[in-house]
Amino acid sequence: MAVLAFFAAVFFAAVLFAAPAFFAAVLVFEELAARFRAGAFFAAAFRAEAFFAVAMAPPHRSDAAV
Repeated sequence: MAVLAFFAAVFFAAVLFAAPAFFAAVLVFEELAARFRAGAFFAAAFRAEAFFAVAMAPPHRSDAAV
């Protein structure tokens, strides 16, 4: 019975110490995923803005010589 109590205590301690680490890892992963999604969104918006800036720009002087 003492062995069972010992293993129960070890299991309880392992769960007690592992759960915060697990939840912290999940929070870090979610934060990184959110930053990656935001970064991908802003990168796409920047590419679109650069594309339209070039596409809508007035013709350059050197274009008239062609």
